[in-house]
Amino acid sequence: MTSESDRQKELDHRERLLREREVELRLREMETNIQATDAAFHQTVKHQPEDSQKPWIKKVILAGKLFALGVVTLVAVKIA
Repeated sequence: MTSESDRQKELDHRERLLREREVELRLREMETNIQATDAAFHQTVKHQPEDSQKPWIKKVILAGKLFALGVVTLVAVKIA
């Protein structure tokens, strides 16, 4: 009976070693595949909104708002 259990243990041990070797081989293959394929590098470009090409439009709008606020303030003071 001990011989059968010893044999079974030996077979289990050999199977485990074989599985470990297979896993190591697969990992090595995967590493070589990863290293062999060169990753494509793309030049990144900062996103430029369309209105950034005309910054003076924003300044004109801000000036218009301030002018309107000033007119409303003057009218409010005259009425009060």
